[in-house]
Amino acid sequence: MKIFFLNILFLGFLTLSSAGVQELSKSEISLLQVGQYHGKEVSAQSGELWFGLYQTEKGYELIPSRISIELINDAIVDDKDQKTGKKVSVDQPSEPLFLVKGLKNLKGGLVKTVFSGKKFLYPAESISFKFDGKNYYNLTAFGEVKDREGGKPFEIIISNYSIKISRSPWEYSQVLVSFDLLAMDGIPTLLWAGDLDGDGKLDLLMNLTNHYNLTVYTLFLSSLSEGNNLLKKAAEFRTTGC
Repeated sequence: MKIFFLNILFLGFLTLSSAGVQELSKSEISLLQVGQYHGKEVSAQSGELWFGLYQTEKGYELIPSRISIELINDAIVDDKDQKTGKKVSVDQPSEPLFLVKGLKNLKGGLVKTVFSGKKFLYPAESISFKFDGKNYYNLTAFGEVKDREGGKPFEIIISNYSIKISRSPWEYSQVLVSFDLLAMDGIPTLLWAGDLDGDGKLDLLMNLTNHYNLTVYTLFLSSLSEGNNLLKKAAEFRTTGC
C-alpha cells in the first residue's frame, strides 16, 4: 500500500514538472545534497570523491569530500524491518551547501559568492549582483498574480511565471525557467549565486519546485552556455518528501 501511494505521488509530480526549464547538459556533472532520501533518488556510492561548497571563516570554499551512503528505514515506503532509504553524509565536520561531481578542472579553494540564502522573486521583482566591478547581473521575475478562487484571504496563485537573467551592458538576456502555474505552497527559489566553475562569470543554484512535496535542486553554469545564452542547466537533484 505504501509503495502504491508513493507511485501515485511520483506520477503527480511528473505532471507538475516545469516544461519551460531548459534541458540538462549532456555532460556528466552530478549534484547532491547531504540528507535522507528515498533509495532511488540517490545513485551515488560510498567512497566517491565529490566537491562540497562549504561556508567557512574565510568565505565559501570548495572542499574535496568523501561521501558515505548508509541504508536506512524509509518511513514512507518501508516496513519496520526494511531499509531502502539512503542517508548521505560527508567526511567533514560541517555540511556543504551542495555537492558536485564531474565538473572538469574543478579545484578546491575559495569561491566567489554574491548570494546565499533562499529568495523567491515575485512577478515584477528583480535582484541584482555586482559581480566583478564591471559586470552586473539581474534576475527578474514575470507573471500574472490573482487571488485563489475560494481560498483564504491573501492566498494567491501565479500564472505564466518566468525568471529571466540579463548581464550589463544588457546586450544579452535569457529565460532560465518558466511555469504555467505556481501555488504559494511550492515556489521556485534562488539558493546561491557565484562563480563555481572559475570562469569569471555568474553561476546559480536554484530549487525549481512548483509543489510543496517536491524539491528540484538545479545547477546552472556559465562555462557550459551556448550561443548568446548566459547559463546552461548542468545538473539536477530531484527529491520528494512523502
